[in-house]
Amino acid sequence: MPPAFRCVAALSYVSPGQINFEVPAETQTGTATFTIQSDSGNTLSATASVQDIAPGLFTANGDGRGVAAATAVRIVAGSNLQGPVDVFHCGSTPGSCTSVPIDVGVDAPVYLSLYGSGIRGAALADVAVNIGGKIVPVLYVGPQPDYEGLDQVNISLPLSLRCLGEVDLVVGVTGQSSNPVRLNSQ
Repeated sequence: MPPAFRCVAALSYVSPGQINFEVPAETQTGTATFTIQSDSGNTLSATASVQDIAPGLFTANGDGRGVAAATAVRIVAGSNLQGPVDVFHCGSTPGSCTSVPIDVGVDAPVYLSLYGSGIRGAALADVAVNIGGKIVPVLYVGPQPDYEGLDQVNISLPLSLRCLGEVDLVVGVTGQSSNPVRLNSQ
């Protein structure tokens, strides 16, 4: 049996119900045991499967279901004019985020940025985005430039999405699919 491999992961967020960290790049694939130690010395351990590619998308409600935690921008064709587009709206209570219909325009295309993890190791050609049964163009896949450990997928929203309403969006990477998230197009 090979010796145990140990590495330390930096924490990016800690709350009573959640701990976020980036799995260090030198972590080997396969089953790994993660051990968390508090300042007082208490420990908690859990096992999980570590894979090179394991696409997962973040959601506005933070539970992996519902509307995508995404940003969008509309760019007026033939100009430098652009503006933000709402993708979701959240109420005052946890879990109350809902999708906002996105107008897919002719002269003002909309570009969407999805955020997740387990995607950055993929080549652009190996990533497909399916929205309501339609494959859409992927423009970028890789690290999100501002937040360590966050992955980003940029897509354009084609006119073929008009009037679909709220549908599932899934990112596929070399045969593995992300969790389905919701997107609303009008």
